[in-house]
Amino acid sequence: MQRIGFIAFTDFQVLSLSTLSVFECANMLANEPLYDLRILSEAGGPIRTSSGLTLETERFDESEYDTLIVLGTLVARPTFSAGLLAYVGDAPRKTRRVASICNGALVLAEAGLLDGRCVRSDIALANTHARATPKRTQHKELVVPTLAGEWNDHNARASILRGFSRNAQGPRSCGQHWQLVV
Repeated sequence: MQRIGFIAFTDFQVLSLSTLSVFECANMLANEPLYDLRILSEAGGPIRTSSGLTLETERFDESEYDTLIVLGTLVARPTFSAGLLAYVGDAPRKTRRVASICNGALVLAEAGLLDGRCVRSDIALANTHARATPKRTQHKELVVPTLAGEWNDHNARASILRGFSRNAQGPRSCGQHWQLVV
C-alpha cells in the first residue's frame, strides 16, 4: 500500500483537498486499499483552513511516504514556518515523490526543492514564484493551467489519477531539469 501525505498549514485552501478524492475512489474501486491517506501539519492536531473550517491533522514525523503533496492557499502573500520548510526540504530523503497543489509550489521553492529546475504553472503563480526565487529557478515553462486556471476540477483529478496509475511514465524531461507540473 502506498502512503500519500497531504501537507497542510494554517489557511491552506480547502479545495486543495479535492485531490484526495482521487485516491479515495481508487481505494473504493480496488479489491483492496491501494493508498493510505494522511493529512499532515507541523504541530499536528486541528488546523484552520482559509474558509474557517478546522481539520484534524497528524504531526510531521520521520515516517516514509510514497508521495507528499503540499496543499495550496488563497493568502496573497503567504509566509511559511521554518518547521514546514525544513520538513518539505528534507522530504526527498524519505519519499519517492514531492508535489504541490497550485501555489503550494511556493513552499517547494522556499524549501529549496525547485533550485535549478524549470517549473510549469499558471501565470499568477508564475509571477509570485519568480519574485520568490528570481535567480534559482528557470521560468520559461510557465504555461500549464492549474486548478486555479482553465482546467476544471474533473480534468485536474483525471490528470492526477493518470500520474499515479501503475503504468505512469514518470517525470518528463524539461531540458536537463525535471519538469514539475503544479
